[in-house]
Amino acid sequence: MTVSPRIVPLVIVPLLTACGGGSPVPEREEIAGSFIRQWKLNKALYEQYGGRIIFQQGGPEPLDAYRRFLEDSRAPGDFTIATAPLETELWRHYCDDSIHSFYPPGSPEEKEVFAAPPWAS
Repeated sequence: MTVSPRIVPLVIVPLLTACGGGSPVPEREEIAGSFIRQWKLNKALYEQYGGRIIFQQGGPEPLDAYRRFLEDSRAPGDFTIATAPLETELWRHYCDDSIHSFYPPGSPEEKEVFAAPPWAS
């Protein structure tokens, strides 16, 4: 997944403003690129798998879509989890609803969360 260089400033300027100013530096451009890639990945997973979306610090996360993707990838052996305790913790993130805050299902917020990238508004 690539990030267009013309999009990065659209993310950096609000980040700089939120952080009290400063000038763009490569590290901040890298962080902005990471946010953009993550949003695009989350949107693609949501479009393919659907499901519920949770609030996360880095932006909305399509929780059920990730779980379905991981289950689909696990079945043919595309990934394995090294130990049982790690496996328990990984699946807990995707299966324990009590640890998440969800966008209300069917709400306008849920419908709009991946409609347009946040840097476009």
